[in-house]
Amino acid sequence: MTHKCIFCGNFINKKSIEHIIPQNIGGKLKSGKLICRNCNSNFGATIDPTLYDLYKLIETYLCLNKNYNKNVRMNVRFKDEEYILTKTGLMRKHPKVIHRNGNKVQLEFPSEKSARKYFKKMKKKNPNIDVEELVRTAEKVLIPITEPLEFSLDASVEKTWRECGKIVYEFLFYINRSFCPSSSRFKEFINGTLSLNDFPICQWYEDYNPIERDKDNIYHIIVIEAREEEKFVIGYLEIYSCLKVLIVIENNYSGESFSKGYYQDLMEKRNEIFIPSSKIPLGKKTILELIQNCNIESHKDQYLHSFDFAAIKARLYPMKLELLNIKKELEASRFENKFELYKSVLKRLIRELRRLGLDDINIELINHFEFEDEILDEISNILTRLIKTFQKYEISFDIIDEIVRLL
Repeated sequence: MTHKCIFCGNFINKKSIEHIIPQNIGGKLKSGKLICRNCNSNFGATIDPTLYDLYKLIETYLCLNKNYNKNVRMNVRFKDEEYILTKTGLMRKHPKVIHRNGNKVQLEFPSEKSARKYFKKMKKKNPNIDVEELVRTAEKVLIPITEPLEFSLDASVEKTWRECGKIVYEFLFYINRSFCPSSSRFKEFINGTLSLNDFPICQWYEDYNPIERDKDNIYHIIVIEAREEEKFVIGYLEIYSCLKVLIVIENNYSGESFSKGYYQDLMEKRNEIFIPSSKIPLGKKTILELIQNCNIESHKDQYLHSFDFAAIKARLYPMKLELLNIKKELEASRFENKFELYKSVLKRLIRELRRLGLDDINIELINHFEFEDEILDEISNILTRLIKTFQKYEISFDIIDEIVRLL
């Protein structure tokens, strides 16, 4: 069967795979029957990068998960200096002089590669320099992230709402290919031929939860609800559990009622088409009034709070995975003696703390412990600090309690 592009109306002669939630923000739901190659390329170059620009900090934190395949590097500012956030932690963007005493200069480099490049240049002036020895003996420092990271925000407001509209519109046709809109106004806005003022969107709506969710996890959610009696089709969209919008897709609907949703758990890598457990708890008149009076600035504090919590959940998720692995190791008790077992647990905790920028404990301290009680005390101190961090951001710390019971 030949399909027409839902945006331009041309026949789709060559399959063009479209990710309904953009792939650059982890979207998994896709179809080759929705849009043509030209429209796919156009959106890919214009509005599809918009949500990534808004949420690249969260996406980068998710990629810190060692099981994530993406190798993301993100420019950030920390304590008014430029850094790069990578899977191995935070590193300087450029070499920096951190101490000068007469002719002696102490430098900090982003990486071994950067240090080696600098010393090779110095060797041209001083052939006696042993580049490899300098690199080998240099102290390796990981940078604790003690305050929020800053990053440049390039996302356009209009492109953001066009992208939101595109996602719900594509999902509507994904679940109901026979849908026939009464006018072309909605897709005209998505295509950029109508202004933002002509687009019926409530830019913040948090009083709706269509699925039973793990409060520690982060979700993308789409819900389409068609109401026969009210002649109304509305979409709900949630991105990274912090952008939550209502969008009127059709205000003169002539079909039957239906309701369907899609969720993607970005932590557990689960996604599913589902029937919402509850309807959007607002009538047509109330929704239209809500949209008419909506002002994103009035919800700015709520939105920023949601963003910060989502970012910290993403940042702490790799630690939760490591804690699960530690629990399995303790349960298996494959070490011959407890001293070696506790030593392994402490080493893994320190490595993960340092990698995530949660602390900068010197891993060499492990070599100075001679008794089980010393290691257990240090493990206990780390777990206590983690519990406080998890509590602060309303993240479950049951796994920590389970580890404590096993020690």
